[in-house]
Amino acid sequence: MSILKRYYKDFDSYIDELKIYRTVYQFDIIESLKNKYIDILEIWCYGWFLLQKLSDNWYNSLYWCDCLDLTQSLLIKNMIFNIWDLSKKLPYADDKFDLVVASHVLEHVYDVENAICEIKRICKKDWNILFDIPLDLNLASRLKILFKACLWNPFSVWGHIKFFNPKLLENMLIDKYKFNIVEKTYKWLWYGKLDLYFWKFSKLLANLFPSNMAWSVVYLLKNIK
Repeated sequence: MSILKRYYKDFDSYIDELKIYRTVYQFDIIESLKNKYIDILEIWCYGWFLLQKLSDNWYNSLYWCDCLDLTQSLLIKNMIFNIWDLSKKLPYADDKFDLVVASHVLEHVYDVENAICEIKRICKKDWNILFDIPLDLNLASRLKILFKACLWNPFSVWGHIKFFNPKLLENMLIDKYKFNIVEKTYKWLWYGKLDLYFWKFSKLLANLFPSNMAWSVVYLLKNIK
């Protein structure tokens, strides 16, 4: 397979993951809040599928912030778009949003502390932040490195430059940034067709051994300033 064909194959798989998998469980978490009249900001929502689903389900106060100018691609009603460099201050006032969604963002950021502080600043007290963070130090990734495969190219557009340990990450969110964890879900590694029969076992492994067996962790946090 040529490099170009492999690139488009990986790109299509990524879009399918966003649309079919990631958007679904994130939307379900937001629905559990039982409030459609909230101001929601999503940061770096490549594909904007979650915002589209929220808009289709009568969420009317939607904001999107990205490092790229993608306004030509926007077809979502009731949404406000801003450009933001993740190393700088967010273009929003303090305590503006009821919910901030940062899905697969922190692993792309050099200054994680600044990014989290900015997200905390713009989120209202006692309201929510949704972090979806990949755990790239899992067993599957380690095997790739062992057999000399490239885990992530840090020089690519969506390359990962930060790697997180779930326990250390959780301690940081609670102790340093003073978040309460409302809900925590570990997403299991994908084992192909085996998961059709053993997905409960995969889920159990992810929860028992998240450092090795989880693909990502999803936090719904309460911002207790």
